[in-house]
Formats: sequence, C-alpha cells, structure tokens
Amino acid sequence: MASNGLAPGMGRIVIAVVLMLCGALPAYALPIHFDCFFPEVRGECRELETAFASAVGVVQRTDRETAAVVVTIRGAAVDAGVRYAVSVRGVVRGDEVRVDVADRIPNAIPTDVVLVRLVNLLERAIAPALELATSGSTEGGVLTLKLADPLAIGLAQARADTATTGWYVRPGVNGDWSIGTTEQLFVFLGGRLNYSNPRWRLSTDLFGGYNRISDLDVGSTPFEATFLGHDSQVVHSLGAGFSLRTALLQAHDSADNQVLTNRGFVGVEWIRAPFLESDSSNFGVRYQLGGEHVDLITKNARGRLAEDFLLHDASAFVSWHFDRVDLELSGAFRSILDDLTYSTVSGTGNVVFRLTDELNINLLGSAAYRNQLINAPAERSEDTLEQIFGGNFGALATSASVGITWTFGNALIDRQDRRWQ
Repeated sequence: MASNGLAPGMGRIVIAVVLMLCGALPAYALPIHFDCFFPEVRGECRELETAFASAVGVVQRTDRETAAVVVTIRGAAVDAGVRYAVSVRGVVRGDEVRVDVADRIPNAIPTDVVLVRLVNLLERAIAPALELATSGSTEGGVLTLKLADPLAIGLAQARADTATTGWYVRPGVNGDWSIGTTEQLFVFLGGRLNYSNPRWRLSTDLFGGYNRISDLDVGSTPFEATFLGHDSQVVHSLGAGFSLRTALLQAHDSADNQVLTNRGFVGVEWIRAPFLESDSSNFGVRYQLGGEHVDLITKNARGRLAEDFLLHDASAFVSWHFDRVDLELSGAFRSILDDLTYSTVSGTGNVVFRLTDELNINLLGSAAYRNQLINAPAERSEDTLEQIFGGNFGALATSASVGITWTFGNALIDRQDRRWQ
C-alpha cells in the first residue's frame, strides 16, 4: 500500500472513486489526525477540514496518538500563487502509507475554487489509505464536489482561527478584595500583543497593578504598592533553528524598591523546532547580554539611589507538546557581568491545558535562589505592614499561580511559534 504519490492521469479516477463512495458504508472509519497551518497564504483550516470530512465520509478525526494516519497540509507562497503540499503518513491494516502530493494554485483563482482544489488534493492523498466496501466510476468525465457549510455542521474540529493572520491578543485581568485580620485589595491588568511570521516575531507584554493592605490593629498607615510596565521583543530567524532577539523591559515596582528600571538585551537562541507542526517534544538554549539602569526608592546596600551595570543570562528548556496539553521545564542563570555576587539561579515549570484553542488554563510554578539583589534596601523598613507584605529580598523566592486566558486572533500562533516563548 506504500506510495510516493499519484500520477496526474490517475487523479480524476481516484477522486471519482472516493466521491462516488461517500454514501457507501466503509469497511471501517479511518482515524486521521489533521495537521493544517497556512501562515500568510490563502486558506482556512477549519473550513477545509469540514469540506474534506463532508466529501469523504469514511474518515474520523482523532488525536495523533490514536490516528492510523497523519494528514499534513502546508502552503508556501510562490510566484503569482501558492504551492500547497499534502503528506500522508501512517500504517493501515499493517501496510505503511506514504503519500506526497502538491498543487500550485494561482492567486487569480477565486477563494471558493481554491477550497475545491484543496479538497481535491486531500482526496488524492488519502485515497491509498482507504479500504472501501464498493467502487464506482465517473459519469461523462464530470467531477462534482458537494461541499457543506462549515458553520452548519459539527463534524470538523479543526481550529477556527487558522486564517492567514499572524497576530493575536491575550488580555488578562485579576482582582481580589478580602477582609479578615487585614483588609487587602489587589488589582492586575495586562496582556500580550503578538505578531509572527516565519522570519519575524514581534511581541509586547503589558502589566500594571495596585496592592493596598490595611490593619487597624497595627496602628500604621496602609501599605500600598504599584507596578507598571512592558516587556517587548523583536525576534529575527536566521535559519537552522537559530534566531536573534532584541528586548526591552521598562518597569516601575514600588514593592521591589524600583522607581524605574530600563533593561535591554541582545541574545541568540537555538531551538530544535522553531515552529511546531504537530505533537512533539522540543528543546533549546539561549544566551543574552545586556545592560540595566535602575532608579531606587531608598538606597541599596552600596549606598546608591541609582545603578548602571552590564548583565547576562543563559537558559535551557525542554517541552512536550500534545493536542490539548503543553508541558515545559526550564532553568536559567543570570548575573551582573563583572560581579557574581549579584546572581540568580532559577527553575520554572509550566503546564497549559487548552479547553478550546482560545480558552486555556495555565499552571505555573517557579523557584529561585538569589545570592544578592542590587535593588535590596540597605535598611529594613520600620513599617510593620511593609515588613510583612513588602518586596521579597531574601535568598529564596518561590511562586505558584493558576490563570485562565482567552486569546483573540490566531490562537494557533501562540501554540506553534516557540521562538523566545
């Protein structure tokens, strides 16, 4: 059953056979995993899968682990058109299936005709993997495709956001007000704006918040803290898994004794799979070199209200990417370039559950050992509430969080683009 493709002259016959048998009972429903991604070219993956499943009623979409075959389709821009390539890989009834077909579609062709030709292409590719109860023939050499409205049926489960757009927005908001021994108010607003294409990634993370804690029994003024800033990056792919990154952090954080921090980095990353095309594992390493200027609220241990220094960091990570779950573990080392006294070793674990492509639950845990902190105040505050709830300047810092996020735009980009993630 193995095949390297179908001869052009056989295409119409094979397609006719498949179409004639859509209503026939198959020997079994072929479990397939549909892997579709169209960055910056025409094509809507959800619409294509729905049309394909409707035209060929003998396939059943499932996850990669239980699929008999994996159907992968990609599009790449060529002169005055797009080259769409389909590969089918798997084992059916003990026989290996290997099919590769392609079609070059001019830009002048209408979008609805593009859909028909892509369904055609998928049918040619999947035909060697099908085992059907009966066979059929064409009528008068005319091929007819009957496509269903993607929004009218629930058969297809492909991601609805795999359009040509390369951007997504993921806002976040959190509020907490509790009254007990103390009264605490915490408000957070933030989010990420991202644009990606195969050569570039531009993103910015925005964050801001307010924290107020009061305790009438203590007799001190309420403790208040504010933070605000952005962390932005521009990434350019060099090929072979390498990419360059420039990044800028500008932030205010009163709890950490920082009026304003400006930190810039230039770094290089190598990653095994910059774009994940399907379920797989991944790993990579990074190195960054940069500088920082920080204005402090109170003097640090060196008796200064401002610091300027060079710093660098190195990190490595490994991740596992599944149909609905991502897991990642990472470790990092950062220090002032000429003074290891101010250094940090940290580790992070992250789990993402995708309830839908847009709605995710994130579990994040981290631990860090800090030798010394350049922003730590020279003297401990005399305010009781600030001593309890102020910034953490100790050697050990741990954190754990649970968050729910919704992504607007192309949520698939956040899942597949792993460069400097």
